[in-house]
Amino acid sequence: MGVDQLKELKRLQQENERLKRAVSDLTLDKLILTEAARETSEPARRRALIDHVRGELGVSERRACHVLRQHRSTQRKLPRGRADEDRLVADMIELARQYGRYGYCRIAALLRDAGWQVNDKRVERLWRRD
Repeated sequence: MGVDQLKELKRLQQENERLKRAVSDLTLDKLILTEAARETSEPARRRALIDHVRGELGVSERRACHVLRQHRSTQRKLPRGRADEDRLVADMIELARQYGRYGYCRIAALLRDAGWQVNDKRVERLWRRD
C-alpha cells in the first residue's frame, strides 16, 4: 500500500468512527424517547420523567433534558409556593364544601369578597392541583 492509500484508509476509518458515534447517539435518543413514551407540557411531570429516564438508562441530565426538550434550569429549580397558600387552599375547600355546585370562578369571587387578593388563574391552578 502506498502512502496516499494509507492516508485515505485512516481518513475513512475516522469517518466510520464518527458515523458510528452518530448512530449510537441517535439510538440512545430514540431509547430515551420510547422510555418517556408520552409528551407532557407540565414542567413538574417532565421533571419526574427526566429523573425516571436518568435512573433507567443512566444518561446525563444534560442529555435527557436535550432529548425531552426541557431546559436544565427548569429541571433543577423547584417551584416555591407562597406563604399564604395553605390558608388559601383551606378557605377554598371550606367554600367548596358550603357551595358544592360552584366552580373555581365563583369560589374566586367569594374569596375576593372575603378579603383575599387573588385572581381567577391562581385559584384555578390551586383548584386543579393534585
